[in-house]
Amino acid sequence: MKTTAIYGLFLLSLLLLAGCASLQPPLYINPGYNNNEIQQITVLPALEGRTDKSKDVSMFSDIAKPIAKQMTSKKYTVTAVQVCPEIANLLEVDLREPDPEMLATFEKYGRFVAFPVLLDMSSKVSFGSSGNAEVAMYMMDTQNKCLVWREKGIGACGQGGLVGMAMVGTMAHSALKIAVANTTKSLPAKGQPFINGVRK
Repeated sequence: MKTTAIYGLFLLSLLLLAGCASLQPPLYINPGYNNNEIQQITVLPALEGRTDKSKDVSMFSDIAKPIAKQMTSKKYTVTAVQVCPEIANLLEVDLREPDPEMLATFEKYGRFVAFPVLLDMSSKVSFGSSGNAEVAMYMMDTQNKCLVWREKGIGACGQGGLVGMAMVGTMAHSALKIAVANTTKSLPAKGQPFINGVRK
């Protein structure tokens, strides 16, 4: 019971820190876009991009749904899709320079479609424990058949000592929550401009 309470406070503090960061330049923004064009967004279930798939995760509940909630808080009209057969054979590399014919298969989901990709979710234990996660985000314009915005969220957390060792089973999911929270850090509120420039 005590360990559960400590873990709850630990996770809350990490998420509050993740949520306090200010708007930042994106990894990529298509220079032909201003944010006034983006009104409605469809978030698909996350693609599987991990090498190590040993950690159980819901691509909808753990990734797509919270991302949609974050975008909704920025005043966009957002729909999170629970099942999307069209992503079954997609790889992250297919999203970096998307093929127009591939994007045409997603037109039914709307003009602006967000593709999260789970790249990493892991934990390790020593005298304590730590977790790491990485989620990439690609927003496509299915009408103009191009990539609009690209971002990446990184999550890392750790706790030392016996308490940390007892928390090892939750560390990967804690890191994932932080990574997911960070995927929309460069997405401004609806109608507001993106920060100029891009991050390296």
